[in-house]
Amino acid sequence: MGKNINYQFTVFGDFADISPNDPNVIIDLLKLYKENNYDFMPTTFKEIAINTETVNRIALLNEDGWKTSIGFNRIDVHMDYKKEKKYNEMNIDKISEEAIILIDIILNKFNKKVNRIALNTIEILDKTESDCINAKYSEKGSIISFYENNKPYEWYERLVSKVTCDKLNNEEINVITDLSNFTGEISNGVDFEKVDGIILKFDINTLPNNSTHRFTSNDIKEFFADAKKYKSEIENNMKGK
Repeated sequence: MGKNINYQFTVFGDFADISPNDPNVIIDLLKLYKENNYDFMPTTFKEIAINTETVNRIALLNEDGWKTSIGFNRIDVHMDYKKEKKYNEMNIDKISEEAIILIDIILNKFNKKVNRIALNTIEILDKTESDCINAKYSEKGSIISFYENNKPYEWYERLVSKVTCDKLNNEEINVITDLSNFTGEISNGVDFEKVDGIILKFDINTLPNNSTHRFTSNDIKEFFADAKKYKSEIENNMKGK
């Protein structure tokens, strides 16, 4: 496809006890990451607690572009496109493999399971792909006659489906695709690059109706493997394969 600009790997659970108020928590995490060849710098971010009080939570950053945020009920592992960084090719197989390691270290350290898993990605299609999607969008027609006669040059479409994942005991998974025109600039970590094309977003997640903390590290690995397959299948559909 075009340019991958963001990946976010998320697990949901109870992480209230992983707090910066205990310095040993941060020290132990940094040590564990170091043992796995990841150097992180600790910082904090603000999150609103149940009593509406704003409190500090742990965030970990490194020079390769990783950012891990540990909230009360979710862990987000981010990788943004950086032109001159280690992961500038944004290979999702490599990045997801390492994201799972970063999540596993936290879950194993604090003996946690999770109740939801999600993969969010953002990419911008190249000109050929954007032109192809624009043409298909124009062909499908509109329920509003004005736009039949005056073809839109800006548009947005959101599609949501449910699939069943047999590797996760038949868990239902939302597969959400957002498509929209995009004209502007994006940061590449050094300066800004002009972009004129279609932005494609994926949000692939387990349904929130089951709050049981049932997913293990192996389940998380299976989920991200399947999520990548759904993403790839949809991308291939868009290319006409």
